[in-house]
Amino acid sequence: MLNIDKNKLYKYFNFVKEISIIKFKAINQYKFNIYSNFLTNFGYVATLFFSYYILKSNFSSLFYWNIYEYLLFFLFLEIGIFMFGVWFRYLYKYLLTGEFNNFLLRPINPFINYAFSSNKYFDFINAIFYFILLIIYVLFILPNLNPLRFIITFIFFITGGIMYMSVYCLIDSLGFFMKNNRQIKSTYFTSGDIASRYPASFFKKSNVFYIIIFIANTYFAMWTTDFYFKYITLNELVILFIPCFIITIISIILSIFLWRFGIKKYEAFG
Repeated sequence: MLNIDKNKLYKYFNFVKEISIIKFKAINQYKFNIYSNFLTNFGYVATLFFSYYILKSNFSSLFYWNIYEYLLFFLFLEIGIFMFGVWFRYLYKYLLTGEFNNFLLRPINPFINYAFSSNKYFDFINAIFYFILLIIYVLFILPNLNPLRFIITFIFFITGGIMYMSVYCLIDSLGFFMKNNRQIKSTYFTSGDIASRYPASFFKKSNVFYIIIFIANTYFAMWTTDFYFKYITLNELVILFIPCFIITIISIILSIFLWRFGIKKYEAFG
């Protein structure tokens, strides 16, 4: 049986609860920012509908999604980005300024301390906003809801999100050995943002298709949408997700390696 240290788990739980309360209290102090953020999100949704109209009007042979399908894709995309992309952002900045010491002094695993203390909880507000829209969409708008198929779709959505988070962690962990890894992060996620705005048919007839399999966004948004609306089968979805599983495992292993040696390097330098 697994030997689980309940005291350590309880300590981590209290730490996460304490950090979350502090973060959300800080957000609550600036309510105008919350309201303006919601208004911005509504404007963003309107812009996406306009983009859909342009794409559908000019590339109807390639852009096969109808408005219902595109809306599910959009909601998966936004929830995934805000839910899984907030954890590992600016490690190199903390290292350069010496603020990383704060994560070493507290009797909590430095990695967990950094992940929860440095993230932007405001992004969780966005994730909640889009998740509420997803619930409304699924219950009241989505035609011919198939509960079992949607549950399977959501499981693959979570799987793709874990890949997104692990790749983000890997790139962020390079900050231990690079003065500034922002360019790598920007290049990867800008490419992902572009690739994930269109259905797979835009890329299938070009070599770009073999590049987007390394882009995390495509897994929790593009393939899941195609599967739910039966453009691909479950077997095809599983095959498409094989690179996702491999990339996730490699990213986690490399991130652990970088953190272990990075902390030793940082402490020795300090």
